[in-house]
Amino acid sequence: MRALAALAVVVGLGGCAADAAPAASMKLLADVKAWGIASAGGKLVVIDDGLLSVTGIDAATGARAWTTKVQATPARGTHDLVVDRGTVLAWFADKAHVIDTSTGKLVRSYETIEHANKCGLWVNEGMCARVCECSFALADCATGTLRSPTYQGTYHEEFDPDGGRSSGCWGFDGWPLGMAGKVALVSVDDPKPHVAGIDPATAKEVWKRDLMASPQTYETGHSPDGKTCWFSNHDDALVVLDCATGKELWTTPGVKDGGRHLVWYVPGRGLFEQKRATATLHAERTGKALWTAALPAGAVSWPKGSAPVADLPRPTGVDGALALVLLDPVTGKQLTRVPIPKGADLIPDTAGFYLAQNKELIAFDASGTQTARAVLPAFNLELGETLIAMGRDVDIVVVDKKTLKERLRVPGKDLSFEVEGALGAGRVAVWQYDAKSVGRVRLYAVTP
Repeated sequence: MRALAALAVVVGLGGCAADAAPAASMKLLADVKAWGIASAGGKLVVIDDGLLSVTGIDAATGARAWTTKVQATPARGTHDLVVDRGTVLAWFADKAHVIDTSTGKLVRSYETIEHANKCGLWVNEGMCARVCECSFALADCATGTLRSPTYQGTYHEEFDPDGGRSSGCWGFDGWPLGMAGKVALVSVDDPKPHVAGIDPATAKEVWKRDLMASPQTYETGHSPDGKTCWFSNHDDALVVLDCATGKELWTTPGVKDGGRHLVWYVPGRGLFEQKRATATLHAERTGKALWTAALPAGAVSWPKGSAPVADLPRPTGVDGALALVLLDPVTGKQLTRVPIPKGADLIPDTAGFYLAQNKELIAFDASGTQTARAVLPAFNLELGETLIAMGRDVDIVVVDKKTLKERLRVPGKDLSFEVEGALGAGRVAVWQYDAKSVGRVRLYAVTP
């Protein structure tokens, strides 16, 4: 998923979007009106003009695969598409319509939280989270059945000396942290900040631990087999638990001063942690320090070949670094140090990393060797398997991931995009929407 919070569309006026021609290396496959878009199972899914139906477009050919009517009359309120593995939820006001993306079959419709009522519907590893200003709960995406307790914030109302009034559940947060085996992980503030493992079958907490855990994927997570879970407290203390039982396995102490803290799993080696200027590789279940490395001030680091790749929004834990230090995965010895220019963003990737500035993008391989450099509007980047899309207003630019050569440029305002992923290799969708009138989405394919 690109982000926990999906794009939202409010019923409004009609309108049009500006034309854009593809570059010679790209082919326009489809060009349709859309109130919202999502990608799933090789389909570009759109909310049709009229707000009564949803259409799936075959991303391989651009042909319409199916159109499914979900409303007899338009729902008043906000409309959205939320993807859950092989299905898409058409979230129209207070209804969720579950559609099989392969066939377009309407599997089920059920009542859910109202979209426009300060609520979000987030999907994390197959579990839907109903996140509202004053409440939080997990639910089965396919049926709407609640899979956790409903956690509640405390509602406050205050009157200012000038007669003004403010109200809300200030300080209340709830976060879905994924599925670890058969246990759903959450971080909530009811009755006080704690993390919990929940059995979705009973909707009850199996275990809980009082701590204010970071929801960021570069600080909190679980091993691929679902056995080991880790949480970073507000003071950057690392707490590692057995996911099934909540039993403490090991911890590292917190630090009073603010600063950089990164934690992620290194397959076959253990749990990597950078706390301020010290990097440590821990044995996963015991916490034993397999090696420790001192880092230059302001540096960010990771073992070579194990960059912290995460879904959008891109992790902020690597922001503001002065240098990247690549470490030997076996010994922790410094292999390479790459200076990072002031104001540049460090963007990790599976095969290397990128340094992005407003007008320049530089590509590096996993060993820290520069492989390509180009003058580009290098902001709001999204990395696909073979392509990179970037930009927003003025234009969207798509480049080859290895060479950084431009493959497509789409001018216009109010643009957003999806690149490859569920659309398939070589596919890019560009959506133009001003939140006032029906938008327009164009699907492009790379040509040889």
